Amino acid sequence: MFKKSLMFVLASVMSGSSVVYAASITNYNEDSVTIVLNEDGKESDIVLEGQQTRRDICMNGCSVTLPNGDVYNITGEDIVTLDDGVLLKEPQAEQGSGEEQYAPDDSESDHDQQTDQN
Repeated sequence: MFKKSLMFVLASVMSGSSVVYAASITNYNEDSVTIVLNEDGKESDIVLEGQQTRRDICMNGCSVTLPNGDVYNITGEDIVTLDDGVLLKEPQAEQGSGEEQYAPDDSESDHDQQTDQN
């Protein structure tokens, strides 16, 4: 009985079609930059050295806050770059070529709210 149960569990796990994605972010600047990741309600300060790539972040999607206060939402499938203070999304293979500039998520940016009030 135990052997059949174990085999069923292993077969279920091995045949599962759930794929886990994680985003990556590359700092194309020479200087290091500190960003804040907010994933599942948990904030983490991430230091990206110049020319450094961090992989396996934001597996469930997250928001990224840049030093200037701009907030961007990214998904686990995104490949993004930070260049001159701007977050750029690299296209997926089937979407063609070029880069798409992200627009900050105004609903989460304290920087934008403070600017509007002044």
